[in-house]
Amino acid sequence: MNNSSLRIQLHITIIFLILFVSSAIVGIMVLAIPRADFIGGISRNLFQSIALVVVFIILTLIIGLSVIEHMLRDIRHITQVAKKMGQGEPLPRPHNYRKDEIGHLVKTFIEMENKLRFDCLTHIYNRDFLIAQIEFLERHAAQHPSKKVSFTLLFLDLDKFKTINDSYGHAAGDQLLIVIAARLKAAVRETDTVARFGGDEFVVLLNGASNNIDIETTVDKIHALVEQPIALSNTIVSVRVSIGWATFPLDASNYPKLVEIADKRMFSSKKSRNDVHLRLVE
Repeated sequence: MNNSSLRIQLHITIIFLILFVSSAIVGIMVLAIPRADFIGGISRNLFQSIALVVVFIILTLIIGLSVIEHMLRDIRHITQVAKKMGQGEPLPRPHNYRKDEIGHLVKTFIEMENKLRFDCLTHIYNRDFLIAQIEFLERHAAQHPSKKVSFTLLFLDLDKFKTINDSYGHAAGDQLLIVIAARLKAAVRETDTVARFGGDEFVVLLNGASNNIDIETTVDKIHALVEQPIALSNTIVSVRVSIGWATFPLDASNYPKLVEIADKRMFSSKKSRNDVHLRLVE
């Protein structure tokens, strides 16, 4: 066999087709196809398939990374909200919840926030949130001295609350606290914070208030609204409220000292009102 014949054989692909009929071989067909044509078709199909696979992988990666980034952005937002909540910052309320797992997580997170921030009886802010918010305002004032941050704490105590509890029962006392909390919220601005400090004690944080006239006006409004008769389930009662206040940074620059000063002024107010009441009785 000469070299020319060998080159022709090397460039020819031979395909054997065996014909079966009822499991018996009835014939053999031999096809001789030029190798260039045979391999060329396979190569073209192979390259097309590889190109399609590469495009599919790239599109899948782009879509997958986009979905992951979207989820991570939401998770980062929830993390930031959790951090702000721990620092006492006020948080906006979402109007609509997503229908997926992230939306369920946000809803669960807000329910947890409500339990941590709000008093379960009166549904106003609790003591822990009040402290966190005061400390946040203190940090904000230290970080931005040019803004001249100021606020006033009103410390409130209900006079003779124990008498009402003992006379009409704890259910009546709880009902009274709920009404008082609602009236306190109605007496102040939306930017102010009303919190139950404990028992029959409440604290109102007046944002931006440091002027004595504004403070006294708010105190008078609270007295007028809170001390109106309250209809309980089996009786009508009237309670008086004693109020003391302290202003940041005029009276003190930290939470413990502010509460201490406001508490002392509250007891002074309670004593003076009791003295006046005794003189009127005599």
